[in-house]
Order: sequence, then C-alpha cells, then structure tokens
Amino acid sequence: MTLLCAALLSCAKETEMQPTDAAIVAPGQGLSSVSAGIEADEDVKNSLEDADGKRYLLWSEGDIIGVSGNTSGVARASLETGFGGKASGTFWYNSEIVTGGVKYGFYPYSDKAYVNGNTLTAVLPDIQPWKEGSLIGDDVLVMAGRMSGGKLVFTNACSLVKVQLTGTGRLLDVRLRSISKPLAGTGTVDLSASVPQFRVTSDEKYEIRLDLGDGITLSETEPVSVCFAVPAGTYDDLILYAGNQYCVMQTNASASHVFTVRHITPMKSLALSVPKASDAVNLSREGTSNCYLIDPSAPSSLYTFRLAKVRGTEITGVAAMDCLWETSVGLVKDICYNKSDGRFTFRTAGGRSGNALLAAMDGDGKVLWSWHIWISETADQKRDVGEYGSYTFMDRNLGATYTPKSKAEIYTMTDEDAVNSAGFQYQWGRKDPFPGASTFDARTRFPVSNGKYEGGAVTAGYTNKDGFDIPTGAFSANSYQVVFHKFYPDYQGWELRNMFKLQAEMAAWPLSFNKVFQNQSATYASSWANNTWATSTVGNIPWSVTKADGDPCPVGYRVPCRKEMLALRYKTSTSDNITYSHSQPNRYKSLYDETQHYFSDGGYCDFGDYFLFIPFAGIRTSGYNTANGNGWAGVMAFVGNYSNNYSASDCATASLWTFDPDDTPDVLYGLYGFQNWCKPDTHVATGNVYQRYFVMCGQFNNGATAGSWQNGNLYDPNKVHALSCGSNVRCIKIE
Repeated sequence: MTLLCAALLSCAKETEMQPTDAAIVAPGQGLSSVSAGIEADEDVKNSLEDADGKRYLLWSEGDIIGVSGNTSGVARASLETGFGGKASGTFWYNSEIVTGGVKYGFYPYSDKAYVNGNTLTAVLPDIQPWKEGSLIGDDVLVMAGRMSGGKLVFTNACSLVKVQLTGTGRLLDVRLRSISKPLAGTGTVDLSASVPQFRVTSDEKYEIRLDLGDGITLSETEPVSVCFAVPAGTYDDLILYAGNQYCVMQTNASASHVFTVRHITPMKSLALSVPKASDAVNLSREGTSNCYLIDPSAPSSLYTFRLAKVRGTEITGVAAMDCLWETSVGLVKDICYNKSDGRFTFRTAGGRSGNALLAAMDGDGKVLWSWHIWISETADQKRDVGEYGSYTFMDRNLGATYTPKSKAEIYTMTDEDAVNSAGFQYQWGRKDPFPGASTFDARTRFPVSNGKYEGGAVTAGYTNKDGFDIPTGAFSANSYQVVFHKFYPDYQGWELRNMFKLQAEMAAWPLSFNKVFQNQSATYASSWANNTWATSTVGNIPWSVTKADGDPCPVGYRVPCRKEMLALRYKTSTSDNITYSHSQPNRYKSLYDETQHYFSDGGYCDFGDYFLFIPFAGIRTSGYNTANGNGWAGVMAFVGNYSNNYSASDCATASLWTFDPDDTPDVLYGLYGFQNWCKPDTHVATGNVYQRYFVMCGQFNNGATAGSWQNGNLYDPNKVHALSCGSNVRCIKIE
C-alpha cells in the first residue's frame, strides 16, 4: 500500500510472507477475486493536502489483505500483479475458506488478526518500521474494508502523527510516549461503523518507537519527516524523544493534541543540534556532588556537570545520559551526551520547582551512576548553640520544594504545601532519593492500597525481578507520583528489591528500595548492602564528616553528625531545650475515629529572627523480611500521625538521619532499638545494620480537650533505625 502526501511514498507492503492457503500467482481453481479500493474523500482527509487538495492511499505490488465473509473464517488475499500504484486492484483468495462471498477486509494481514461478526481484532505495533522515502513503514497502518457497491472499500482506522526533525549527524532514535493513554497494542475495529476506528483493548503500550535501521541523515536546513500510527483521541501528556549519536532530546506537549481518525496531525518540530557544554552553567564548578541545586526563579537554561563521584572519581564507560524520573513533565529536557568529548548538557523548564534524577548509562542501558537535580529555593539558617558551636543548616529537608517561613504561613498551608515540605526519604548511607507521602490527611499507621506505585493496578502483590513477592502498598498511593521516562528493562518504576550486593553495586539500582534477604528464619534483616560498616574508623563509611561518595546533599553541604544536629535540639546549652509547637494540631481528623486520632503538618520553633519548621513526614519502614515475605517493608508510615493509643516510641512522625563519628559497634549495640539477634555473638548479620536518627514525636494529652497537644522536642538520637529504613535528611553547610 502506498501513501501519497505531496509525493508518492511507499507505505505498507508485505513481500516476505507467502500465502498458506494457496499459491496465489494467478487466477485458478478454488480461487476467487475481489476488487478492493481505498476511499478518497476531499472532506475527510487522511493526510495533509496534496497539490490538488486530495489525499491518496495506493496499493503496492505484493500487498496482502485479510478477507472474511459471514462466518469467522479469514483468508489471505494477494494483490494481482500490475495493480501496484493504483487506488483499486484485484485480490485473489481461497474461496473454500471464505464462503458466501466477501463481506469485510482488513490490512495488513497478520496471523494475530481475526474477524468475529462485525468486529476486527488487530495489533497496532509499538515498534513501527520506517522506510526511506516514506512517512510510515510496512505493516503498520490498520485499514478496515467493507463491501460497498460490489467493491471492498478500505479506510484508515488510525491517526497519523507527523514529526519533523532537523539537526546534525544521524537520527537513531525517535519515540512518542503518553503517560495516561495507550499508543499501541491489541485492539478492535467495528467494521460496520460509518467511520471505522481502531481502539486499544489489551496489551497496552504507552510508548511507541520507530525502527530506523541504520538511521536517517539529518540536515540543519531540510527537515526529515516521520510518522507514527496511533489510535485517534485526545492526548494531554505526550512526550517526544529523538536522539542522534550525541543527544537524547525531549519535547513535551504544552497543550492537548487531538488526533482524528484518517488525519495526519503535525506535532512540534525538534532540532537535534549538539549544544556546547562551554555555553552551559557548570553546576560542578565548586565541586562534584550527587545532588545539584538549581534556583527555580532562573529562566530555562542550559546546564552541565562533571560525570564524577563526590570525591572526584570519573564515571567511565558512559554510552548515554537520560532522565529516569521527574516530578512534573518537562521539568528536565533536552539531555545531550556528546560521546566525542564525554560532556553532556540538559535544560530545565524555568520558573518551576521540582526534582529529577539523571543517570549515566552504559551501552546495555545499565545505570553507572545517578544524580539528583533539586530545583528549589533554599535558605541557610545559622544556629549559635554556645558550647556546641555555630552551624548552618538548610531551611528544609533534602528534596523539599516548600517550607513555611512563619507561624502565619503554617496556618495557611495546604495539603500540597505539606507534601512539598516533606522532602525525600533516604536509606542510611545511600545517595538515592525515594518518594515521600502523597498526603498528610487521614494517615493510618501502615496504609496499604492495591496498586503498584508506578501505576499498574493489581489486586494482590506482584513479584520483583529477583522472584520475591512484593506486598501491595510498598510504593502505592501513599507515595506521591513522579513521571517515569523511557522503559528501560530494569528501571520501570519504584520497587522493593532483595539483593545481596555491595554498596558500590547498589548504585546501579537507584529506583530500588533494597531489603537484603538474610536467609535467616525470623531474622530482622535491616541492611541494604553487604558492606561491613562498623563505624567511620573503618574508613569506608558512606556518610561521614568528610563528605563521601554516598553523601546525598548538594555541593557545599553534607549529612550532619550527631553533635551538629544537637543545634536543632538545644538553644545554648544542654539544659535549655528548644520547645517545638505542633502546627495545626486539629487540622486533620481521622474519618474512622474523631475522638482519639489527629493529624498535623509538623513542629516549629520561632525565635523571632530564627524560624525552624520540621515536617511530620513519617518514615519509609524497614519491616521484616523473612523467608515468608516482606511484611511492611518500604511502606510509608506515621505521616502526621498522632494518637493517645501509641507510645512516643511509636509516633515516629519526624525522623532525621544522623551519625556519630565516635561510635563503635559496641556503642551502637547498646542503643535502644538495636536487635539482639544482630549482635555478632548471636546471629551473624552482615554490616553495621543500625544507625542514629533524630525523632520528633507529639502526643495527644490524655484527659485534655480535643485538639490539645503537648509541646514536643527533637529527641537526642540515642535510638537507632535500621539502615534500610527511609528517613529525611536536613543538610548542613560545610564550613
């Protein structure tokens, strides 16, 4: 089949498949013929207008269609030689399969396509071949035919999306993605409808890719046009990817696209030029880090940073850079990795806050290292604590994009503000951020819902790539959503994993909340890596006073140690505690028990010239991981949650990681919360599996009126969390 759009363009032709029911080379015994034409309607155009205002779809030599009659049998029908390049042609089929004459037809023929009554079931592929000189490749466009006036008349049941690309080098990759609607898959067409239309019903694919073979030579002046075949409909969240040997560029639809059946709709053009890293803002000019902070008030700008770890070790073997996730579509875009000099650039949307994760990948698509892009306004807060010295903290948790600056702002906070103030959760010693709670409203202790966090609905748990069952709710609706990008085999969304790997090896799994399986029945397995991290005296501790490769904070900041964190607990001495008030204590009431359960945004202290807010962001639980399952591992819990039914030790509503460089294993073993079976003289557990954290717990005043709360404190970290728990980080300035 040939599609004409200003020029004759070969579109859909099958030559490699031979008929299975008859050797169709010429009319003969047992064969029948049917005349088939392709509808041409000036009022309902299938493509952009040609010079004469019409559109054309023409048959090509070797075309094969499927035909059916009043039964469910389908026969292959081959175009008779000599009808290629014409709008009508004669097709020959086995009359023993289609009895009583032809009623319906479809193109292209496939053993996966069939007709039942008036319904055609066919496949719109997610990998769509491209042929030089064509807008669309072979065997892609779903065409529906029905008998009219003694002729089988075909119409296009899909829509076409036209993309124009300019640039340098060779175009190697073009993809179209929708976050919410399938773009390909198995679907149906009502052959009796006045306007047959393909609709996806199963095997949904949300990304389609053009198979470009060896690629297309790009020009900076003459655009190259390619087309995707998609189901007709309205799409609000399209993302277009295109890449040459240097760059992966991305553009996002700023408005809805309406794709009409039989029409070609042009999308925004994309230019694949290689930006100069010398023209970009160098985020690593003052040092390398695992997190780079960008001011959201800056306009859309070009950025770069060294592909290196915190201590300067270069990342080698890089084949590509990509965005694994972002908190809103188009926050980070136009990622370009120049293989010739190993430098890369990316752009931000400008004027928007949010977070993203950029990854360096090898030739097999495996993550080598990743970097957190934090786009948020921040401020330094200097604390003079007398005998404990002076320290400067960030005014918000790592990853937060909002924090109230006064008591008045606290009382006008929305739930969205509360969520944005929480920041990310981190497993102790890991640089990789994990999502916080999606709401502070009506939290239960261990909220569980049926659904994978990445959006696929399930009725029970699902199995991760290591064969372990993952409980529902581990990354479910109680975690706020991010936008995941390309579907890499190992990076399709947040998940729990059970991998007995070294710290360095875990860098390859930035989306995996790792829970090591210890192979010990009833053992509380709490380390996410099998490194032995006794204390900083070993020298390889990932979080320390000397900023290490595992530190998650931006350039110039690090995770604070215990002595520094005490600046958030004491005013000037250990006898002068900071009293934190609970913000909006009666703002949220539980729907299931209004008398005993209440919810709050956080705790604050106000010294006039110094205002500190700590959100009740909860924790991502470590849970149990025995041979029988994962328990509550990875679940968000205690978000804004208070109750007079729980003790203070249960109400871990604000949890901030820290460490003490003077700790020894014996000190940690003696702290509250360290499990006896993790001691080396009982059960052998790999690594130092617990570390210190600060906790703020508020409690309802027993016997007081509803809404009356005790003032709380940030408790000295003489308790410990499992390393695989997810807690917040409040970065301190390196001075």
